[in-house]
Amino acid sequence: MDKNAIYRDEKFIEAYIQTEEKFEWYKEAFSEFVPGSFSWKWSWYGCFFSTTMLVYRKCYLEVILSWILSLIIASFTFGIGGILFSILMGGVTPYLIYRRYLSKVGLAVSETDDYEEQLEILRKIGGVNRIGRNILIFLNILNYLFMFVYFLVVFFGSL
Repeated sequence: MDKNAIYRDEKFIEAYIQTEEKFEWYKEAFSEFVPGSFSWKWSWYGCFFSTTMLVYRKCYLEVILSWILSLIIASFTFGIGGILFSILMGGVTPYLIYRRYLSKVGLAVSETDDYEEQLEILRKIGGVNRIGRNILIFLNILNYLFMFVYFLVVFFGSL
């Protein structure tokens, strides 16, 4: 089987993604990507909540690197770069998820030649991290509340 055909296998994508309501979106996004080259796919969720999206899809290394990079950019550009970084992440986040998918498919294919076992491996290492996502959503809400209170104090005096 052609290597690119393996990555486009709908059962592989479904086994890895494990969210029925998002399967079609990821199938379409993954069909636009070419292994070994960068591609841009816009995601509003990736723009505003890239860290949460990456944690949800178990891309932990990407979370750490993007978080560090966003802090560096925002600190040197007084926050303006953070906005530009968010826009960048809106297009890059789906690709980062695809890169993780490629590596996990490669792992599954290298482990066994049996198709059903490969699917089972992808089911085990793919999927989502709902607990991590929920924790980050809660922290984002707290962050926005603190920013709102800060805004009130700065512009309207003490509460």
